[in-house]
Amino acid sequence: MKRKKKREIRRWKSEKYSHATTLFVRATLLLFVTGMLMLLLSRLSVLWAYGENVRHTSFLPDLLRAFAMGARFDAKVIATLLFPLLLFPLVYTFTEKRFAPRFIRLLWVVLATLILVSLFVVCVVDFFYFSFFHTHFDATAWGLIEDDTSAVLHSIWNDFPVIRFFLVTLLFTLLVGSFMYFLVHCPNRAKYPSYFIKRFCILVLLLACSFVMARGTFSTLPLRSMHLNISTNPFINHLANNPPFALYEVVAHAQENRLELNTQQILKQWGFSSEQEVLEAYIGSSLTSPMLYTTLIDSTACNDSLKRTPPHVVVLQMESMPTYYMGFDHGMFDLLGALKEELPYGYWFKNTLSGGSGTLASLEALLFGIVQGPVGQSIHYRTPLPYSAAKVFQKQGYTTSYVSGQRLGWRNMNNFLKEQGFDRVEGDVDLQEKVSRVPQGTWGIHDEALFERILQILLTAQTPQLVYGMSISHHSPYDTPQNEWLTTMRVPDSVWQKVDMPEEVARKSFAAFRYQTDHLGKFLKEVYNSSLAENTIVVFTGDHTLKQNMKNCDDPLTLYGVPIVFFLPKKMREQDSIDLNQYASHNDIFPTLFHLALSGAKYLRTGRNLFAAKQTLPQVALYDRKLLLAPEGAIPLTLQSDQGFRTANSTIQDTDTRRRWYDSLSRFGRAYYAVMECFVAHEVKKDLPFSTLFEPRLCTDTTAFPHQ
Repeated sequence: MKRKKKREIRRWKSEKYSHATTLFVRATLLLFVTGMLMLLLSRLSVLWAYGENVRHTSFLPDLLRAFAMGARFDAKVIATLLFPLLLFPLVYTFTEKRFAPRFIRLLWVVLATLILVSLFVVCVVDFFYFSFFHTHFDATAWGLIEDDTSAVLHSIWNDFPVIRFFLVTLLFTLLVGSFMYFLVHCPNRAKYPSYFIKRFCILVLLLACSFVMARGTFSTLPLRSMHLNISTNPFINHLANNPPFALYEVVAHAQENRLELNTQQILKQWGFSSEQEVLEAYIGSSLTSPMLYTTLIDSTACNDSLKRTPPHVVVLQMESMPTYYMGFDHGMFDLLGALKEELPYGYWFKNTLSGGSGTLASLEALLFGIVQGPVGQSIHYRTPLPYSAAKVFQKQGYTTSYVSGQRLGWRNMNNFLKEQGFDRVEGDVDLQEKVSRVPQGTWGIHDEALFERILQILLTAQTPQLVYGMSISHHSPYDTPQNEWLTTMRVPDSVWQKVDMPEEVARKSFAAFRYQTDHLGKFLKEVYNSSLAENTIVVFTGDHTLKQNMKNCDDPLTLYGVPIVFFLPKKMREQDSIDLNQYASHNDIFPTLFHLALSGAKYLRTGRNLFAAKQTLPQVALYDRKLLLAPEGAIPLTLQSDQGFRTANSTIQDTDTRRRWYDSLSRFGRAYYAVMECFVAHEVKKDLPFSTLFEPRLCTDTTAFPHQ
């Protein structure tokens, strides 16, 4: 009894100036440190097991950057996981409790143990996943979950030490539970009383630090996957990531990145009953061949001149470049800069829409004819697509490059594009090493560095080049380098009456747009005033319009219009009869380029050759699976034909004629999207032999410059 009483006295003395808030804060901080150490050990184990090629001094700077960035991601994950535990000190801050009841402490122990054990399991499973796929958890992991469950479980049982893993996890749980219990078992000894104001300030500081760490940065954008690209070495970029964050990215985007691969469901969605029916509606004639999809394969004419001296081809996807912005340029409001001098030398198609409403949607539509995506973020991102525009050029002897100032971790670009025929994929890290001036912004390196790098590639090329350039500068928060034009900018009243955005935002947007167009114009001038002029094709387009639209405007060309402009060498400028007023969209760009640049190439007929004298497909513009635009009016692509008929903005007065026009083009538009979705579905499933369809044709004759 005396011993028990002595223990109670000692405990009472220790509680005299202690407080439950202090106890939980201290325990939570130790838990944070433990979690950080676990993720650090996970990163070190991956480096030790699979990083033999980077464990030497030449990679030391990149490794240090990877571990520094990795620590930020680790803090982001642990701080997010520990948010629920902050409720404990938060509640007790407003009480005078010196010691929490036993069941509250047990609840804290259970939650803390679950967090650390879950972290341990995820790290270990990710380690084995890395050993097989050479990457952290990615979209493929979700594909395994959705695969044949029994087969997956059988494979796991046979290929991985399941029993040992279970026993080690059980032991780890016991050790962690004991450690967590120890942290909150006894009250803290304190030299000074715990005043409310002191507890409150500590808690506010803890919450603020947790919020900052969970966000990962003080800048406009929180820390996200695009920040993981910190080196030109893919393995080092993997080191910057951690298993919990990789798993979160997979689960968070699983549903939005699902592809519909059931062709019957696709056909039903667009109002067709069979693949033959939809293909006939697209090409405008009946089919008899059992190989239906061969009708989608087109080819360019054989051309001996092109075969001997194939031109360089540069395709520029300009960030948020709307057609209506280009029309604002006037007098002191010099919105186009150096581009204004170059536009008269290009073929500017003005009645044109973007393929998608977002950057990635437009990119996939341009390069791969993908209208239902994104494939690059789905479980199929490793699937090579033989009809990729880059592969069509590659088979003709071209070196293919994707160049951008963006962080390549954005939307899985670095991994996806390397599978699709690009010999070189470069982002912000590469540009920092290769160009002289690298102005940085929220989204990466600004456009002047992009254009300088493309010029380097063209001027040093030993083979014909296809360069796909991705601009980033005209993207909010519009943090392009400030220039003299910003201070002299005079926005006309007529512009303020049209744009629907706050004045401060509009001015920054105009400045960023002017920066973008000015450097684009300077790039074009350098190309066509150099030795490249006689053998280089450049085309630029906007990836989409701005999120902010015009006031009181329902004109589709204003709302969704982007420019499509081709610049050709003098020897190819025989296109004086080209109709620049024809309606077109992104899907027509590469079919046009194939005919301009390649001899005997086979490609997927995603659209029309805009320079052809005779057109076989309707001259329309298609936007984002939602809209078809023709000279006669706009048609919403919906199965409710009557509703669409009433809302179509048609110039045709006769009701019967207008209905026939509407039904014909609505059917074509829906057929286009259904055909492209079915084709991609077959391709990613590999259930039809498409790869053999794209081998270049054998050219035994020569023809003049192709006009078809």
